[in-house]
Amino acid sequence: MVALNAGGDIKLAGCGLMLSWAVMAIARKTYEPSGDGYGIWRQPDGLLVAVADGSGSGQKAAETTDLCLKTLEASTGHLDADFQRCHQALKRGRGAALALIRINDETGMMTWAAVGDVDGTLFAHTAGRRTPAGGLTRIGGTLGLTFNGAAPQSQLLRPGSLIVLTTDGVRREFAQDIAPDLTAAAAAEQILHAFRRPDDDSLVLAIELRALQ
Repeated sequence: MVALNAGGDIKLAGCGLMLSWAVMAIARKTYEPSGDGYGIWRQPDGLLVAVADGSGSGQKAAETTDLCLKTLEASTGHLDADFQRCHQALKRGRGAALALIRINDETGMMTWAAVGDVDGTLFAHTAGRRTPAGGLTRIGGTLGLTFNGAAPQSQLLRPGSLIVLTTDGVRREFAQDIAPDLTAAAAAEQILHAFRRPDDDSLVLAIELRALQ
């Protein structure tokens, strides 16, 4: 079992936030590529974050996820249009689940949504604790096969918050046990190793928000 990890920092100067992000992922089989993937793109007035889960696992699932993420490179920042574009692009493949986050650089407002079995939770940092402060709205379906629209919701991001996106290879109970002092990298690692399902590809993307110094 080999865990893949990545991360970095992104400044959103307009709203005075620093985003520290981290990803950890494990393929179901070490000799096959993972069907779970992610993308992060700077846009003229903000940031787009995606987590995609190609149906099944192995090479075909990975190719589906790669196509989904490549399609998002042409995003104009409108989530409804992004989901529709990915649905059209994946019609000849297996299909995929997709979660999208759009963060406005000037306002710090996050708009997010998901189609299919991917999850997202926003944790607030208050009174020395991290507690769930909202979750993205998931609409059932599989992009490329069945698409019934998306339901984007918006929330204002504040310093100290933590955003976690997970594919269905991660059990949802992770949200009950997030320590207040975990960095994005530590949160991604802890969640993946404690809550992953060994019979599926697994991916965790965590974003920690701090005040820009």
